Amino acid sequence: MEEEGILSPVLKVSCDYLSMVGFDEEVAIHVSIEDYNSVRFSVKYEVKDRLGEKIFAKGASKHCFVGRDKQPVILKKAKPYMHELFKQAVNNVNG
Repeated sequence: MEEEGILSPVLKVSCDYLSMVGFDEEVAIHVSIEDYNSVRFSVKYEVKDRLGEKIFAKGASKHCFVGRDKQPVILKKAKPYMHELFKQAVNNVNG
């Protein structure tokens, strides 16, 4: 996206730490787009053990779209194919 001039600055971040992770433990970070409206989107994160059985942390972030000039961008108008990709990602999560 950045190569095409669309930036997605962070508006908000939250994280709940549920359990400690040791330095020698491998984790998997599961990321999904939870919400999207062509101007903003929300991302959900889960940090799990390698097998996906234990959740160490849950987090979320909110972003918007701006151009290189730092002005807001409506993705649906500026990059229709990116808009469709975001819609598909939300549909995959929400069913």
